Amino acid sequence: MRLHIYIILFLISFFTDMSASFAAARQKHDKFIIILDGSAKMNTIWRDELNKYDAASLLISRLMDSMHMANEDVQFCLRLYGHLYPTTVQNCKDSRLEVYFSKDNRSQTRMRLGSMHPQGNVSLGYALQQSANYDIEDRFDDYNVILITSGTRYCDSNICASAGALLNKITGRSYVLNLGYDEPIATGYSCVGNVYNISSKLAMEAVIDTICNPFRKKHTKADTVYAYSQPLKKADTTTTAPAISIPDTVALQTGSYLLFTSNYKTSSVQLSILTANGYTPIGKSFAIPMTKKETMPSGRYRVYYTITDSDNKPQKRIKEFYIRKDLDNVVDLD
Repeated sequence: MRLHIYIILFLISFFTDMSASFAAARQKHDKFIIILDGSAKMNTIWRDELNKYDAASLLISRLMDSMHMANEDVQFCLRLYGHLYPTTVQNCKDSRLEVYFSKDNRSQTRMRLGSMHPQGNVSLGYALQQSANYDIEDRFDDYNVILITSGTRYCDSNICASAGALLNKITGRSYVLNLGYDEPIATGYSCVGNVYNISSKLAMEAVIDTICNPFRKKHTKADTVYAYSQPLKKADTTTTAPAISIPDTVALQTGSYLLFTSNYKTSSVQLSILTANGYTPIGKSFAIPMTKKETMPSGRYRVYYTITDSDNKPQKRIKEFYIRKDLDNVVDLD
């Protein structure tokens, strides 16, 4: 009988040590849940003729870029609310996770933001509830929440209860980034997180720094020595995949210049601009390489083209990009 007790105690001790070792060896991830207002209120002007949705898209893009520079291991997901149904439907259960967590999904996030249009009601409470139920993948990780809002009132009233259900599941920070500086923020947002009113691009950059600073990697002297102790590898000059590039010489003012370049044999480029009825051809085509700069209005565009790769095989391509009305945005194409 005593032998059985010793065996049981030994097994308990063994599996406890194994579990502790597994937990210690497992890497904990820092994750951000971005919850974005996609309601019709985001169509109102923010600054410099930039609407609040485009301002939010710019904010998310810059935040992810800054965080990637500070710590490339931080992961993001993107949930929108108020973007699936028009206001005429009066749907207060309008939210969907549009971009899932991954280590570097910046390009996917930009493309997803560019393909969606604010149109519905401010169903924030439902979005918080859905996020609490479905966006926490692993309680072992450290989750943070960023709510980006137009600052307007919501169509449901359980904001703080829904926020509490989400915040009780996370161990990180929570922020409310209010783009509706032109009107008082709705009572109740403060229970979601610390509220920052963003009324300018300078304020936007300050908030981004505030969010990123706690996650910056701190390199030790040993880390630095190790990083440079390996011989430098010769740069890979082989062509892995054909691509067209649009350099940062794309000007971003209304009536500004657009320039396409490509290292591959490329057919003419056709452009479509995003309108209320979807992407509409602009009726122009451009040869590659362009011999002159073209004047273009601001907006969201799709470019359609065909390249001929190194095996002389044609490949059809579609890319999306922005021409904005403010100069300090950068067109980012993979």
